[in-house]
Amino acid sequence: METENARSDADEVSVDEVGVDEVNVVDNPLPNPSVTGLAEDETEDLDSPEFFHRSRSAIRSGVKNVCENQTQDLVDSIKKEVGAFERRLTEDSPDNLPPRELDLSEQPMNNAFGNVTSTPAIQEFAKIQDSIEQNIRQCNSQTEEKIEGMLDQVSECLQEELFREQQHLMLMQDKLDTSSQTLSRVEQDLTKKLEAEKNSRSLVQRTVRENKEFLIGKIHMQELEIEDLTRRMARLEQGVIGNCLNAITKCFGPSEPSQTDDQELHYEAVEPEPRLMHEYPQ
Repeated sequence: METENARSDADEVSVDEVGVDEVNVVDNPLPNPSVTGLAEDETEDLDSPEFFHRSRSAIRSGVKNVCENQTQDLVDSIKKEVGAFERRLTEDSPDNLPPRELDLSEQPMNNAFGNVTSTPAIQEFAKIQDSIEQNIRQCNSQTEEKIEGMLDQVSECLQEELFREQQHLMLMQDKLDTSSQTLSRVEQDLTKKLEAEKNSRSLVQRTVRENKEFLIGKIHMQELEIEDLTRRMARLEQGVIGNCLNAITKCFGPSEPSQTDDQELHYEAVEPEPRLMHEYPQ
């Protein structure tokens, strides 16, 4: 009767614990960035293959750690339940189990019961252990398959994003090359215009300088001609006055009759000097 109760308790423990842990392992979501080691600010290296391989390896390691932790927790909980159930069996029927030094929870699962297989409870526990390990392996395989599928999807998304970024970079490079060529042509045109402007400015400055020198020479010549004209006008005035006095003397005689005959006044007429045509002002 006690053996049947132990079997029913072991069945309940194995079904309940395995079912709960199986759901937790299968429905485990993707690990967060803190587990995988991928920070949010690393998206700036998305266009490099190193980022893709690094992110994939980080995700794999994170998933592996999560699976190992969940599996270890499941194994520890099963060991505790089996140890508790073994203690209950030992308290109920101590003659059915051989004496042992260590607790069941401190032994590895593949050798938890030693070499004793004659007792029905031990055989039932071995079956439960095998079923639990099989369920754990199935859960791990299902989890790995799902994680592999998600990793493949992430890999495809990253490859597509990398391809789009490469296309965008190529387009931007083409635009940059076109803008560089346009700026080079504009720079050449501006350089030519500046050279032409400098040449025209130097020509204007040279022309202004030559005109200034020419005007200074003309002004100097005009000053000389004015001085010459002033001298000629003075001589002409003296000549005109002398001619007028001579004419008056011839017509009316000397103005002073008391003078002697041999002291006759004589005024020399001054004739204007001839000038060349190029000496007159233009």
